Amino acid sequence: MRSKTTWLIGLLMAVFASTAVYAEDSLEAVQKKIEEKWAKVESMTAKMKMNMNMKSPEPIKTDGVIEFLREGGKEKFRMEMQFEQNMQGNTMKVSSTTIYDGDFAYSVTDMMGQKMAVKQKSDVLQGVPGGRAMFERMSKTHDLKVLPDAKVDGKDVAVIEAKIKSPDPGGVGAYRMNFVKDTGVLIKTVGIDEKGEAVMEIAFEDVKVNPKLDPSRFVFKSDPGIQVMDMTNQ
Repeated sequence: MRSKTTWLIGLLMAVFASTAVYAEDSLEAVQKKIEEKWAKVESMTAKMKMNMNMKSPEPIKTDGVIEFLREGGKEKFRMEMQFEQNMQGNTMKVSSTTIYDGDFAYSVTDMMGQKMAVKQKSDVLQGVPGGRAMFERMSKTHDLKVLPDAKVDGKDVAVIEAKIKSPDPGGVGAYRMNFVKDTGVLIKTVGIDEKGEAVMEIAFEDVKVNPKLDPSRFVFKSDPGIQVMDMTNQ
């Protein structure tokens, strides 16, 4: 579960119907439009829902909230999640809070009452949940291409597929990412297996763009008695 939690966070960050894609809408052109819109987003909040292992009889369901703030030339975010999975009749619950302050990412996980905190260097989560840094990071490990435009929750979205260059057998082979055209916000991501079937989904709901947020929400404060594991050198 610990590795899955880290993967979900890194991922973050993160889808169907179709219309025609115009010939001039190359990958570079679509990315540029998304990046320009995202650069104008100063803050954002959204409810987040994840559905992992969708083909499994015991999928992992996750609810949470994400907050984003652009401050002092840095992109910061806070993500709070609650995981729940039934395992052989038992329900396992895990909560996680991640704060990226623009320099370091701190994650506190509470697994059935046992808490663990981890500190990671900035490039682990840089570019979450959108923008040029996200595309630059993904292009190193994924082949990107434009898919037909779509609608998600009534919003016009640009769709980009990110195919993993070296996928794990039996796992997710590609992600279909849906960006709201008006804001550049990544509103929905669907993971596709080698058969083309959806096996995971991450969706943002009740998205609010440019709300007033308290900067202190993006400052990590460790609870007394919890040792922070420093992984900045890994």
